Amino acid sequence: MAEWKLADEAKNRILERLDGKKVIFVGNSYTYFGRAVIPKKVEERSQEARRGDRGYFYQLCRAAGAETEVTNWTYGNHGLKDLFDCCGAGRGCDGVLHHKDFKDRAFDYVILQERTGKEITPEAFLEHIDRTTAFFREANPKVEFYFLAQRRLYEWQVDWLSQLKKLPERGITVVEWGAVAEELIRGEVAVPESNLRFNKNSFTVHQSAKDGFHPNLLAGYLTAGMAFSALTGTPAVGQPYDFCTDPAVQKSFDPKAYIKRYYGFEGSKTNLEEIFASPAAMRFLQERMDRVAKEERYRSY
Repeated sequence: MAEWKLADEAKNRILERLDGKKVIFVGNSYTYFGRAVIPKKVEERSQEARRGDRGYFYQLCRAAGAETEVTNWTYGNHGLKDLFDCCGAGRGCDGVLHHKDFKDRAFDYVILQERTGKEITPEAFLEHIDRTTAFFREANPKVEFYFLAQRRLYEWQVDWLSQLKKLPERGITVVEWGAVAEELIRGEVAVPESNLRFNKNSFTVHQSAKDGFHPNLLAGYLTAGMAFSALTGTPAVGQPYDFCTDPAVQKSFDPKAYIKRYYGFEGSKTNLEEIFASPAAMRFLQERMDRVAKEERYRSY
């Protein structure tokens, strides 16, 4: 992994915020598909089995010198209601009370993500949020919350998108990685000093006619990188990202194997590997990450 050159002040701030701390990602495939955390089988339900995640978020902590315990509480097709009420996700665990699997609810940081399902009303969205945050606050009143806003929220303009502006008053920071990806996809944006252009397959997989929406490795970096910046106050510009395509760090980070698996539909292809290999493209992307975080796009909906 390339050395992350941080000023002493920034490094100390990161260590204070993350070293020895406990972080949990709560959500579904919109978080794990891009390897912000590593996918787990639905049968792996114990907290012990889901602790010690080594996905992109952990790798950023490690690169900064922080040893952070990351728990992966993401299940495919699950929403917050499925995880903190009675499960009805249709993944072989209907009727399960997933929240009963927690042996320890005392986390320092909880990073949430909700389904994009159109069946979630604005009122239901806030109910799910309030139930989930109360679950963790009972164990640690000082816990901090962050909400990952995925790309499809902006693509579909879901009914509850307007409710994101109500999250800060609930003590929740909104992380709009999806706004970065959607903006670049819609604009077919060219990368300065490069012949590369961002397109839909730059950020999403295309493994079938039905799946052209799950985040890929580049979107996974956006997820982890913007969450890391939000937690630490550290800009995205300058973040390391070489680990994102290094199978020696984690087998599932292998871009060639990933592309072979998820871009087999009618000759679909992606330039995610070329973007990761381009310092100009990645610098441009990191600048966009910082800009969107500063502008807080969600407040305009």
